[in-house]
Formats: sequence, C-alpha cells, structure tokens
Amino acid sequence: MYKIDEELRSVFEQEISKGLTEKAIEELQKDLRKVADSFEESFMWNLKDNLAYNLTGWVCDMAERAVEQMLAGN
Repeated sequence: MYKIDEELRSVFEQEISKGLTEKAIEELQKDLRKVADSFEESFMWNLKDNLAYNLTGWVCDMAERAVEQMLAGN
C-alpha cells in the first residue's frame, strides 16, 4: 500500500499545531456557530413558509386517491 513519510508527517503536524492556537480555535467555533445558526434560521423559515402550501397539496392528493379508490370499488 502507501507508505507515509514519517518525517514529512511530523513536520506537517508541527506546522498545523502552530496555526491552531486557542484563539484560532475559539474564532473558528464562533464562526461555525454563526453558520449553523444561520442555516437553522433559514431552514425553519422555509419550512414554516411552505408548510401550508405543502400540507394542502398533500391533503388534496390523498383526497383524490381516496375518491379514485371508492370509485374503483375499494
């Protein structure tokens, strides 16, 4: 399979560790929270906005199927 150069791996880990300070991690977490909150807000707004439309469409479809089944003798 593939062999990993241990020296290159070690250097890479050290460089990443230098960039990931506590402050950088806190800022990243804050940004991720903002993105997650924005996504949740958009999702809930879209869900609520389209709920009535989708629900009425589903009810109409189910009523149509029920009438078709009754007319078919089921």
